[in-house]
Amino acid sequence: MCYVNSQPIEGCNNTKSEEEIKKLIKWARGLPSIDKEEINKLINGYKEIIYEEKEECETILKRTYKITKYIRCKKVKNGGEVIYGESTEICSRIITENKYNKEPSECVVV
Repeated sequence: MCYVNSQPIEGCNNTKSEEEIKKLIKWARGLPSIDKEEINKLINGYKEIIYEEKEECETILKRTYKITKYIRCKKVKNGGEVIYGESTEICSRIITENKYNKEPSECVVV
């Protein structure tokens, strides 16, 4: 784990941050190079790459809902074949409606 102070304080000892920056650079230099030709082959096989977002609403209690947002990758090949990636949860939140709240909820429970 690296600790880097992005705003070092003048007059203070910043050697820990400087050492961590050196460690990070040394580690990054050890990573394999990116092969541009390989990436172009992968990208050129697809007509388009789209990221779809979806929200799901789950009732926890009478007036409490959990809203979860998912994202997945949809790749359309040049031949028209569609490949869907796995859905990944990117965030969730819990909403409690106030019993005096007159506005409808964002969530539709089916």
